Amino acid sequence: MDKHNYSFFGQKTGMLLDSAEINQPCLYLRFLKKKQDGSWEKPSQGEGKNIKLNLLEMISILRIFRTQNTKWSTVHKFGEDTTSITVENKNNIIAFMISGYAKQLKYPESVLFTDLLDHIYHEKIANATGNNSKNSKSNGSNKVKTIQNNNNPRKSKIQDLSDSPIPEYPEELNEKNEKTQETHETQQKRIDIDPEQWYNSLKTNDDFKLIPGAVNEERAKAVNFHITDLISIWVPNSCINKSQEESKDGLWIKDWFLKKKMVDIFAEN
Repeated sequence: MDKHNYSFFGQKTGMLLDSAEINQPCLYLRFLKKKQDGSWEKPSQGEGKNIKLNLLEMISILRIFRTQNTKWSTVHKFGEDTTSITVENKNNIIAFMISGYAKQLKYPESVLFTDLLDHIYHEKIANATGNNSKNSKSNGSNKVKTIQNNNNPRKSKIQDLSDSPIPEYPEELNEKNEKTQETHETQQKRIDIDPEQWYNSLKTNDDFKLIPGAVNEERAKAVNFHITDLISIWVPNSCINKSQEESKDGLWIKDWFLKKKMVDIFAEN
């Protein structure tokens, strides 16, 4: 089989796995939320969050799925957008935390995802890492080639999608592949965070809480803020205490907005 697709849906968040073509050393995960009106975000309208994972990242995620109480994080940068990616295995419950999206996989979904990812990874090792051959010829059938030609039509199609009104993978086109990965030592220092204890430990000033972390990106109406040891969230400027003296320890955010985002921050599904 040259391609795999499978959907994992919960009550509030869905995750769509797309293996891409068998000769591409990557796959895609798209995350969707249920809207307030009860409908789901639509990929055909460019909604949701799409991430592209390479072979090394697949290996890291497979290790998390197979090892209890482990966590892996990285950051993807596409243009001016920064996407924080965290995958955690806590007592065999897998949590994906992707910049504003959170999805949990429990048994048996976690087993199915692991088997799919392992199968896709080995398929791509066999078909996406071979040397190009000038002597490879098409046999006229629809069978998948194990050797990739330099003039790959699939690659050209993806590049051409930049001019399409509904691109297939809008967040990942022309990706700069600028990313950072935590060291093993940093991962070991991470501890399980209890939401209530974390919230109660925050400094308070009137109606604001001091959230530890750093700003990834600033825009006209909001900032993308990475919360230490957790995920990145978008915070409207109206919810930030600008009159408060700027703190090196984090960002002062309105308490009501923080409470609203607690579900996303701690990946409750």
